[in-house]
Amino acid sequence: MKKVLIGIGTCENFEYVEEHCLGKIFSQTYKDFDVLLVDNSEDIIHSMHLRSRWGSEAKIMHIDRAAIFRDACKEIRQYILDYALYNNYEFLFFVDIDIILEEDTLTKLISHNLDFVTAPIGYMYQTYSTCFVQDFEEKRSSKVPYLPPLKPITWTMMEYEPYFMEIIAVGLSCALVRCSILPGIKFKVTHQIQAMMEDFFFCSDIRKKGVKLFLDKTIHTIHAHVKMPERKWRRL
Repeated sequence: MKKVLIGIGTCENFEYVEEHCLGKIFSQTYKDFDVLLVDNSEDIIHSMHLRSRWGSEAKIMHIDRAAIFRDACKEIRQYILDYALYNNYEFLFFVDIDIILEEDTLTKLISHNLDFVTAPIGYMYQTYSTCFVQDFEEKRSSKVPYLPPLKPITWTMMEYEPYFMEIIAVGLSCALVRCSILPGIKFKVTHQIQAMMEDFFFCSDIRKKGVKLFLDKTIHTIHAHVKMPERKWRRL
C-alpha cells in the first residue's frame, strides 16, 4: 500500500486538460502514491477512454452523475474520501483535473507533515485566489457554521511574506489531508446560499475537530481554465 492517495474527479467536459494534468501527476518527484480517477460522465465511453490511456497507472471508477453540479462535486469528493479511508492511506491528496502541478508539488506538501496543507489555488484571470483568511472588518456573520467572515488572499499578496501561513478555508483543488482526521466527515452543499460548495463545509467540519489549515505560498499551480488567454497552460 502506498502512503498517499491522489484523488481526482473528472468527466467528459474536462477531456481538454486531462492529458496535461495527469502527465504532471505521474511525473511527481514524490513517488509513494496511488491515483484514483473518478469519472462521472453521462456514459461509460469516457471511462473506457481513460482506462485505455491511464488504466495501467491509475484506478479508474465510473459513478453516476447528479443532476446539479454542486451535488456531483460532493459525490465525487465523498467517493474519494471513503476510498482513502477504506484502503488505509495515510494521506489523501485532492487534486482537481484542471489543476496543473509542478513536479515537486507533492514533495513540498508532504514535507510539512501536517493534517491539512494546500498550495495556492484560484483563477489566474481574477485578482484574488480561492484561499481565504478571516475578514476582521466584516461585521456580518458568516453564512458557514464554525467559520468567521472571510476574505480571499489576492495574487499580489501571494508574493509577500509570510510564505507559509495559517488560513481559514480554501477550495480543495490541491490539498493534502491526513486521513486520520477524516472519519465521520460527510461532504455537503447547500442550494440556497451562493457559492456554498462542498469544500467550504469540509473546511468547517475539520476546523470543528480542531484541525488547522495551512497554505504554502512557494508552490505554484496553474488552473487550466478555458478563460485563460490562448490557453497558455498548454505550453507548460
